[in-house]
Amino acid sequence: MIKDIKRIAVIGAGQMGAGATSVFAQEVDVTLLNIPPRSFAEQGLEKAIAAARSNTLRERVTIGLMDDDLAKGIGEADFVLETVMENMDIKRECLAKVDKYRRPGVIVGSCSSSLSIEKMGSGLSDDMRKHFLGIHLFNPPAVLTALEIVPSSVTLPAVTRFTADLMEKKFRRVIVNAKDRPGYAGNRIGLKVMNEALQLAPKYGVAMVDYLFSGYTGRIMPPLETTDLVGWDTYKAVMDVLYSGTNDEAHASLAAPAYMQQRIAQGALGNKTPDKGGFYKRVDNKKLVWDFDAATFVEPKPIKIPIVEQVRGLIHTGDYGMAMQTLFDSREPEAAIVQRWLLGYISYAGMRNGEVSDMQGINRVMAWGFNWLPPDGLADLVGPAKLVTKLKAEGLAVPPHIAAWKSGKLYKEVDDIGRHMVAR
Repeated sequence: MIKDIKRIAVIGAGQMGAGATSVFAQEVDVTLLNIPPRSFAEQGLEKAIAAARSNTLRERVTIGLMDDDLAKGIGEADFVLETVMENMDIKRECLAKVDKYRRPGVIVGSCSSSLSIEKMGSGLSDDMRKHFLGIHLFNPPAVLTALEIVPSSVTLPAVTRFTADLMEKKFRRVIVNAKDRPGYAGNRIGLKVMNEALQLAPKYGVAMVDYLFSGYTGRIMPPLETTDLVGWDTYKAVMDVLYSGTNDEAHASLAAPAYMQQRIAQGALGNKTPDKGGFYKRVDNKKLVWDFDAATFVEPKPIKIPIVEQVRGLIHTGDYGMAMQTLFDSREPEAAIVQRWLLGYISYAGMRNGEVSDMQGINRVMAWGFNWLPPDGLADLVGPAKLVTKLKAEGLAVPPHIAAWKSGKLYKEVDDIGRHMVAR
């Protein structure tokens, strides 16, 4: 295993490759490789410089083409990160090329967000399989510092430990030790919660769903707006992996809504297709919302629901505990919708303890990978007695660590709860 990491090769100059480069090139030299034309790699470098807000990255990054520079780029690298499209066949083809040119002992990571690391590594050389693992950065890495480390069954334990130590100490990542399950820890939990909001959108409307599930519930960006940012095609691809690869107590919540495929076929992918939009579309500086009944974009009507505004007011003054107590004590119909959504988050996350990671990892990935109030942090604000009663009333599973909880705090890591709570 090579431990003196002076140059990292990043394969793929798209959004994630550029983001990874923005992190790595602050500390080491980077070779950024992409498919032709060369302008794509150049654009990736400019995105990395913008993300790092430092023009000095230009001196540390060498750009190249997969067709012409792969042998040299991989052969000179002390560490390799693959960030190509989230497609198993494409990733395996790319990794086979890496295997051809890498030096023995060089660690290779895949920045997959959902795919099986075990399957991805099958067919590679014995040495590469032992030095291959998932290294899932969250987008944008300059803002979201969580990093999931996902070993396969044959990854050397020393490789896993070294990679975690390198990413934490040199590149300032918050490490999450995740298991090789569909979606790993973060996307398995986070996208399930988001997807429930997407499933409700036709019933309540885009504007109402994002209003109800907005920042006061413990997340910087509401779910439908987040989906437009991620891209509908990317989002649905990951949801399909989760739905086909799992069978848990909330399996129906992992099914991407049928309307997504219809809109994707029409070219609507969210922010990446501004002319088609997604849930939202900007026209003449106006933010329009998709109307499911009219099948077109319309101007949203102002929404102001008393219980939501009351909770937002408490958050504005920093009284987060009282805010959640007020929300969970309310019997207003809108509050009931939000309560069930948040209870589902706590229940589902807690029931994944041991399956996708431990609770420390689950809390970390939601706090630092999704920028959400972690599930145990939310549980602390609700309180043990009320939480168990509410979970049972909704017919949701009570996670063992919550069933055993009598007093004290569940979420013990140093974290500013307030940074997740937004008064809007």
